[in-house]
Amino acid sequence: MRALCKKSSKILLLIKFIMGFMRPRGLYALLFLSLASWPFEQLFIPYFIKLIINGLVQFSEHSVQESLFQVLFPILVFGVVGYLALEVIFRIGDFLMARLIPNLKIRLRLHFLSHVASQSKQYFSLNLTGNLSNKINDFPRAAGELVDLVAGVLFPVILSGLLSIGALYSMSFLLGSVFLFCYILHLGISVAAALKIADYSQTQSHAVSKISGYLTDFIINISSIKAFSALHREKNLFMKRQEDTKNKEERTLFYTARFKILIGILTFCEYILVVYLILKGWQTGLLNLGDVAFIFGVVQQAINSSWYLSYQLPHIFEKVGTLSQSYELLSHAPQIQDKEGAKSLRVSRGSISIQNLCFGHDALQRQVGPLFTDLSLDIKGGEKVGLVGFSGSGKTTLVNLLLRSYEPLGGTILIDSQDIQTVTQDSLRNAIALIPQDISLFHRTLYENVIFGKPEASQDEVLAALEQAQCMDFIKGLPQGLETEVGERGLSLSGGQRQRIAIARAILKNAPILILDEATSALDSITELKIQKSLMQAMENRTSIVIAHRLSTLQAMDRLIVFDKGQIIEQGTHEALLKKGGAYEILWKHQSEGFIAQ
Repeated sequence: MRALCKKSSKILLLIKFIMGFMRPRGLYALLFLSLASWPFEQLFIPYFIKLIINGLVQFSEHSVQESLFQVLFPILVFGVVGYLALEVIFRIGDFLMARLIPNLKIRLRLHFLSHVASQSKQYFSLNLTGNLSNKINDFPRAAGELVDLVAGVLFPVILSGLLSIGALYSMSFLLGSVFLFCYILHLGISVAAALKIADYSQTQSHAVSKISGYLTDFIINISSIKAFSALHREKNLFMKRQEDTKNKEERTLFYTARFKILIGILTFCEYILVVYLILKGWQTGLLNLGDVAFIFGVVQQAINSSWYLSYQLPHIFEKVGTLSQSYELLSHAPQIQDKEGAKSLRVSRGSISIQNLCFGHDALQRQVGPLFTDLSLDIKGGEKVGLVGFSGSGKTTLVNLLLRSYEPLGGTILIDSQDIQTVTQDSLRNAIALIPQDISLFHRTLYENVIFGKPEASQDEVLAALEQAQCMDFIKGLPQGLETEVGERGLSLSGGQRQRIAIARAILKNAPILILDEATSALDSITELKIQKSLMQAMENRTSIVIAHRLSTLQAMDRLIVFDKGQIIEQGTHEALLKKGGAYEILWKHQSEGFIAQ
């Protein structure tokens, strides 16, 4: 009983959520009303047969002057008109379903896509891309199927059962009571079994989603798999991961098969009992031939309806399980949200002030404590700053905090005296052009990837940005030039070509703050030298933060800031830091003189 209440509350919660996307409401109300005509159609046919039989009996028992056709003509007209009217109403529901359900799926898919897109970087690091993609598609599909099942199956079938029981009560109290008991027993067993099947289906659905995530991971890393001759090993691993899915699917199907056997036995017993009562009623004169035909028809429809409901209930609960699982993942409240009344960031100088910043990644924080503790740093508007340090010292993390990809545990980050936590995330990121180390392009044309930085840009602006980023040489060699599709994540291009496209995109954006995170790491020295000149031009009159392990690329910066384990240990110009003879000098010698003997 507790499981049923819990499952019912889930259904109500999900239906309430889905109903928020069911528009226009009037058409959905019309959909349910039109589909409700089906139970009346199921009763109408036995009733029409009853009238025909009673008419035939009357004609045979009483000599009348009219012909048989004349006697039956009103009944036939009633039958044709009634059937056609109910059929037209029911088919209207089909057309409404075709109109409404696809739009419902579109709204739900767009809602979850927007919601997932608002999540922090940590959310995406904890959830497989394939799993998320699968859930975003699963929920609208399952929601459409649930609406179809509720409107087209659950509601009409339950109504059909109630109408059938009411019709039987009108003929015989005993017959109506017996069938009501059978119907409740049938429904109770079906609900109990459906709950169990739904639980099995939910665990099966979770296993299938994990397999989908593994497949995506496999395809994304196919180059590494081939490079390490690991195809056979990975296929065996994938087979082992599929074993759990197979076991859970078998368990669901075997339980469903046993349930259908039980329902079949119950249905057979119902038929025997009802047939006995009908024949007894005719024998005692309580029922005439028309009544017998009508009751047989009603009972047949009612038993078929209850059987169909028993068959569909597990599917309904299965959809609820799929929806619940997807809803819990996709409706996860974003860790980083715009505050109520957040205003747009207005950048004039582009100064950045970091005050008493404290932050630690969850896993790292549990082991060694926060990465940043009471970190403070001021960057003047228009200043070109280079961030230096060993891997893991906090350079990229600081940039991610500036972009609000993470939320600090304490302290503030100000841009032109505006706390970035009080402004909208869109306006903050619109003021920053980022060239990341790991470049991922859209599976679109080169032109579409570049103009992504400034959708309203003219073609001349795009070409100028590409020229400045030293892209035109390799673009001219492509068969379709700017209209060449770059493949998934841009993998049809080399790493250096992807970096140059990303640089062109950032140049085109022309934001007041420019961040380069190892932006030239994949370039050869000659191309890097050419692009450095372009980047220096792009840095003019804008605040620039450059992260680079190749220290030669940072010599022209106004100031270098050296990090170690989340702390600033040195800062100054390239020449000043070399004279100081500290950590920066050690890093410089590592690169300029090779490995230093320990």
